[in-house]
Amino acid sequence: LDSGIRSMTITVADPKAQEQAAFDETVEGILYYNKFLDKKAAFYSRSTDISGIDKARVNNKMAVFYLTQNSTHFQRNLDNVDVFFALGLRSSQITYNYQNWAGAGCKETNGSGLTVFGHELVEKMNAVGMMIDLSHANEKTTIDTIAASSKPVIISHACCKALYDHERNVTDNNLKALADQGGLFGVTQMRPFMT
Repeated sequence: LDSGIRSMTITVADPKAQEQAAFDETVEGILYYNKFLDKKAAFYSRSTDISGIDKARVNNKMAVFYLTQNSTHFQRNLDNVDVFFALGLRSSQITYNYQNWAGAGCKETNGSGLTVFGHELVEKMNAVGMMIDLSHANEKTTIDTIAASSKPVIISHACCKALYDHERNVTDNNLKALADQGGLFGVTQMRPFMT
C-alpha cells in the first residue's frame, strides 16, 4: 500500500473452462473471493466502480475488481451477462486463446473475427456497463470488437507486435484503432512476449 497503488483485479476462474463448467467455476470463484476478501477487510475492499478506488485510498485499502479472461461463462445466453454483473463481475475478455462462440483467440490461425453472437455480447456488455477486454483476441476479433463497441474497450495485458512478433502481441493498426476509440492498452511484463 505504501506504493500508492489502490486497485487490483482478480481473474475469478480458469479461462480454459467451457460451457457449464465455465459458468459454475466463475460463480464459485466470485463466491470464494467474496468470502476471502471479506475476511481480509482491513486490507481489501470489493469494488464495482471507480469510486471504490477513492474509498480504498481514504481507508488505506486496496480496491479489488473481478474479471474473467474468456466469455465462455456466459454460455451463449445474454441474460448471464446480467447474472454475472449482479454478482460483481465488471470486466470480461471476449476470447481466451482459441475460438469460442463470440470470436477467435490469438492462437487461432484460421479463426473468425467477432461472430454474430459476439456482436450481441458486445452490445449487451455495453448496455450493462461491463468492460470489454481483448488481451487474448486475434487480430480480426480485436478490430471487429473495437468497431462494434459503443464504448471504449481495453487490452489489459499484451505487448506491441511491431517490437516483437508474438501471437499475443497487438498490431500497430489495432493499437491505433483502440486509441482512436478512447480505449486503453496495458503493457505486460511477460518475457516471452518481449524477447
